[in-house]
Amino acid sequence: GGGGGRGAARAAVGADVSDAELLRFLVARKWDEDRALSMFLDYRDWRLEWPEGSVTSSMVRPSLDQDKAFLLPFVDDLGHSVILTIGRRHVPGEVSDAECELYPMFCFDRVMPYAEASGCSKVTVVVDLSSISYANVDLRQAKAILRMAQDRFPERLGRGILFNAPRIFFGLWKAMQPFLDDRTKDKFKFCYGAAELQQLIRSAECAEGAPNVPDIMGGMLPDSELLRIPDLPLGAPRGTSQGRQAQAPLHPGQGAGESAKGQSATPPRRQPLPAAAALMRGTSKDTPSAH
Repeated sequence: GGGGGRGAARAAVGADVSDAELLRFLVARKWDEDRALSMFLDYRDWRLEWPEGSVTSSMVRPSLDQDKAFLLPFVDDLGHSVILTIGRRHVPGEVSDAECELYPMFCFDRVMPYAEASGCSKVTVVVDLSSISYANVDLRQAKAILRMAQDRFPERLGRGILFNAPRIFFGLWKAMQPFLDDRTKDKFKFCYGAAELQQLIRSAECAEGAPNVPDIMGGMLPDSELLRIPDLPLGAPRGTSQGRQAQAPLHPGQGAGESAKGQSATPPRRQPLPAAAALMRGTSKDTPSAH
């Protein structure tokens, strides 16, 4: 049973590891305590070699310059933090094999504290595949992200949304199948159009009609509200792990326009990630427009 698995793992790894962390490895290995323990010990050895924050911006500069990874300023209806990656900005020729491995680590180390601070250990990942070409397709990077998610951060992915996938993507998707375990594979969904995406990632805490899809993807959420993952500091701001209070939009007065129903000149009030709000109060950097 699950309790026996947790007990055996606890005895092997010591009291400094939380039950919640051990549980993620047990679930990932379908409650096989020997496999879960082996997986956790591999993870622990890896963390000793690569402590949180050990991948610095200078080590992944080409990927950061591509400006392709963001955190949306709210949690979705499942309580997950929402990560957005823009596929057409990925240029494989600018990224080394080593960086393909380091960049996902850099991002996970910055996003997961925010997910924890918002009250849920899982994330929703939206991959914007609009307008990608063969020049953006990169099996190396896809495999590296999957390895990181499945082997180092198990049970962190709540769901994956593949947005506006063109025909050329399905060759890559087919090539990825051998590297996807069944649990991960079942979490992915294809989605087309801003209206469908709005339904998938709408926040239960946002007012009815509040825009959740960024303008860059055909929605009404101002791109200025997106948070660059590289700008997130290591560790969540203090005081963000309990409850969320209603707040005005992160950028009052910006992004004004009609709501989805065309009845309001100002976007409805939203309740952003508390960590996101704390970050935005301390930064003045604007998100660049789509390209």
